Amino acid sequence: MALGVDSSSTQAAPAPPPADIRSEQGSQPARPWPRFWARLIDLWLLGLLLAAIIGVGTFLYSPALFLVATDPKIIGFALLPLVGVVVALLMAAIGTTPGKAILGIRLKPVVTGSRLIFFLIRELKVWVFGLGLGIPFVALFTPIYQYTRVAGGKAASYDDGYCLVEGTPSPNRVLIGAACAIGLISILAYLQAADRTAPTVATKSWQNPITNQQAEIAESWGISELDARSSSGRAFYFDSAVLRTGVIFGYEQPPSDFDVERYAFTLQEVISSQIQITSDWQATTIDGQQALRATGTTPNQAWSHVEVTVIVNGRDAWRAMIFSESADPSSEKDNLVDALFSTID
Repeated sequence: MALGVDSSSTQAAPAPPPADIRSEQGSQPARPWPRFWARLIDLWLLGLLLAAIIGVGTFLYSPALFLVATDPKIIGFALLPLVGVVVALLMAAIGTTPGKAILGIRLKPVVTGSRLIFFLIRELKVWVFGLGLGIPFVALFTPIYQYTRVAGGKAASYDDGYCLVEGTPSPNRVLIGAACAIGLISILAYLQAADRTAPTVATKSWQNPITNQQAEIAESWGISELDARSSSGRAFYFDSAVLRTGVIFGYEQPPSDFDVERYAFTLQEVISSQIQITSDWQATTIDGQQALRATGTTPNQAWSHVEVTVIVNGRDAWRAMIFSESADPSSEKDNLVDALFSTID
């Protein structure tokens, strides 16, 4: 009897998938460079988006904070942990990020629990042990240390016993990822160069009527002289709608010799019905002159935060009072006060 032949055995075995697809469907540990490009894409892409959102938001709702939020040194340091939070949210919600999607990198937790908490903790560890908290000198060495671990077949220290990082992308994916990362770096470099070459803040001259000395102040400051005059004193009001800040710059000659400390406490008593000084008077130096400075509040006023600075120069006593909505630091406020006091010599 003739042996039966199963027709299915004669069918050709299915062809294996292409090498690049087969490797990406495997579970091989991801190599250092694909991980590096993926992380770089996430840092720069998400960082630029966050910087834009923060810049627009502070400009619209807190102009005084806008000057701080757009300072390259401050925003560059603060963005790292913020990007980490966004990465954790993306990983918990959709399981990937732009950089990981491009490079085919996958994360597999080896611990149980909330996905969001897991990725938040991992990003915190990456920030500390992978990015060195963004501290320039430290951040030179932490990535090198993690690279040597991963290149040697070990897990990065922040993933050891915590997370598996898999993915063996094709050369094309790696090239695309590297090109994206370099493109983002180029965009950032261009924006920084454009910022450095941008025109400085427009200024105008203000002449102190008491000393006839001039100072350069920002164009945005409006100037008026207060109506309340006395035979021995005058006061000038500077306001900025952009900063939501007002500054009273005053001059007077006390009836007797006052040193700066006596003048500060006398002024504090005089203004106590409207302004409550809540801090101690602190010694400072402005344009080479000894001054005292304190902060306080104006109850029931829209601009509730006050900073008072006083200088006594011979018989002349000078004061600058900054009124603002909050204690948000602003270099423009300091620049104005420094410029005004530079005219009292």
